[in-house]
Amino acid sequence: MAGGPYGKQQRDRARRENRAVLDADLEAERWCPPSQFDCEPNSGTITIPLSATARILQRLEYEDKRLVYYSISLQCRTRSEEWEDAARIDCSHCVVHLHTPGAPTTVPILDITRPEDVWNSYDASYAQILDNWEEYERQWSNDRY
Repeated sequence: MAGGPYGKQQRDRARRENRAVLDADLEAERWCPPSQFDCEPNSGTITIPLSATARILQRLEYEDKRLVYYSISLQCRTRSEEWEDAARIDCSHCVVHLHTPGAPTTVPILDITRPEDVWNSYDASYAQILDNWEEYERQWSNDRY
């Protein structure tokens, strides 16, 4: 019997079918943060000054005392004294991702598949903004002026 009932083609087809089932199950179980309207009122915005021209602005949203959404922005002061985002990491659209002005797309960091992913990614996101704020400010300034 060439190949028999468990030949390479049959095994490959079975693997593809199993993978499709697993992918469908994962998509059905995928968790996304609730709407901001479903979150606790006054979840909070925190401003942390870094210099006269830069600050971190954080927006945190909770549901049942659990962090379900965050946005961490490095903001820079314009010549007209307005604040603009120079970089932002947030977890909208079920993905933790980095926004930088002038970039054609966001940079994905982590797919959110369960509520713990939001909390578990928060510290690293904050550290990324804090550790790189001077570089983000420099890029923002070069793109702007």
